[in-house]
Amino acid sequence: MEIREIIDWLEEQGWKIGRKSEYETFDRVWYKRFPKVEPRCACNESKPGIQLSLKMWNHSNYQRDGYGFELELRAEPDDGVWVQLRSYGLTDSDLVDRMDSQTDKLIRAWQAVQSEEDYTPHGTELCRD
Repeated sequence: MEIREIIDWLEEQGWKIGRKSEYETFDRVWYKRFPKVEPRCACNESKPGIQLSLKMWNHSNYQRDGYGFELELRAEPDDGVWVQLRSYGLTDSDLVDRMDSQTDKLIRAWQAVQSEEDYTPHGTELCRD
């Protein structure tokens, strides 16, 4: 899929083009809010759900062909300590096919970092003394 087709597909899926600062190294960024996701980001009391970003790098800048993508969820859970969850290594050849599964993975991870007393992810007992 050509990059123009990917950009058109992202817009059709509700992704909005964002602005980047001069200090950021990626070439382009999009944002999309997922309003039905619970819990929402603690600092966005007036906005439902959570927001993901998608960053794009032109690999020709690094002497490789194609484009690379990074999907990110950055939000404040209910304990007040911000988290940054990322899926990276996505390419222009697999982004469209893998977007839904990677988005779902980040949302499940977001839900797992909440401090609910009755939720203990499998394997965490290995991290405790």
